[in-house]
Amino acid sequence: MKFINQDNVELVDINDTPIERVTENGILTSDQERNFDIIIYATGFDAITGTSKGLNRRRERR
Repeated sequence: MKFINQDNVELVDINDTPIERVTENGILTSDQERNFDIIIYATGFDAITGTSKGLNRRRERR
């Protein structure tokens, strides 16, 4: 993973510094605000088949 070993990359453990909120400029964690131009949310939704992998879903019949 070459992209991790760059000067402009910082790995943040959100267990130690949890995300408090998304701000106008980026993301505020418990220790500081980190500024971002773009935030990408990875939900697990599969755009090709329309399924959500990893969600614990239960179908009930009525």
